Amino acid sequence: DMFNNLVGLTHLSLIFCRINGTQVSSNVFLPLTSLTYLDLSHNDALEFDYLSLALETISNYTNLKVLNITNIVNPFSRGISVTENFSKSLPRNLEILNASSNALEDLDKGMLLELPKSLKLIDVGSNKFAFLSYLKDLNALENLETLIISGGYAFSLPWYYPPDAYHPKSLKNTLLLDYEKKDYIHQPLPPKLQNLYARNAGMSNYLTKFYFNDSNSLKLLSLDSNNFPVLQGPIFGLNKLENLSLFDCRISFIYPTFFTNLTSLKFLNLSTNYFGNVAFRSNESLFKELGSLTVLDLSFTDIRYISYQAFEGLDMLEILLLQINPFSQFEVDISLCIVYSILT
Repeated sequence: DMFNNLVGLTHLSLIFCRINGTQVSSNVFLPLTSLTYLDLSHNDALEFDYLSLALETISNYTNLKVLNITNIVNPFSRGISVTENFSKSLPRNLEILNASSNALEDLDKGMLLELPKSLKLIDVGSNKFAFLSYLKDLNALENLETLIISGGYAFSLPWYYPPDAYHPKSLKNTLLLDYEKKDYIHQPLPPKLQNLYARNAGMSNYLTKFYFNDSNSLKLLSLDSNNFPVLQGPIFGLNKLENLSLFDCRISFIYPTFFTNLTSLKFLNLSTNYFGNVAFRSNESLFKELGSLTVLDLSFTDIRYISYQAFEGLDMLEILLLQINPFSQFEVDISLCIVYSILT
């Protein structure tokens, strides 16, 4: 009954509201006869089956033109399939559908055939699509002008494990997510694992707070050529990590908190990223906790300005690589660093 008195509402945004699909009434949108824009993005427990039950009651008479449903499924779930019933539930006058970042892998037979013929733009980027027979029906989208299947959308690191199984045709097996009762993941690693390589692995995340079991033995972590635009942290549990490589990860911003717990690092590669004027402008050193670091590679990172205290705390630094950077100002205090070689 929450929308009963809002019959004149044309735009509705409910993003990041932790909406759980099991709690959504099938008649929730019935009063909204004037609605033209609906955004339900970033409610990763909403899910397609539950949403379709709410949409099908208004599909034939609503004037909804734009539907945004980015990330209504946990993006870390195994790939899912969207059913023909979901297509049938969509408003028949819909022109723009954004269903990016939903772990979509497959579309059921007939799903594309049942999409509204009025669709002009579809965004299904950052999903997991396989090359399967559903593609035979693409020509059924006779009025479609723009199709977006690009990747690269970045999410924060997960803080809970998604359901072990997702059954798109069964509503009974979907877990009821109670966010308030969930604790942060403490990810275990094999006890003798020392080297972990995840280069060019298709990861696209903001590196936010994350926990590993602190009994691990990891010494080398290579995450080169993934998409990590922001390093925020802190990262817990990597107490023995000595070598961290984030080469070519599209990093544009680093929080001072990211390196707080990585105090055993000796080698850090941040080369071939996009720091520009932002990353090192702060008066606070990003590396102040890295007293054991001996090699720091910041080459080819588009650094134009570095603050005076940028390298404060790097007491054991021997090699600093800064080549191929368009410096406009360089007035860095390295008097406290035992710098063996500076390459510019």
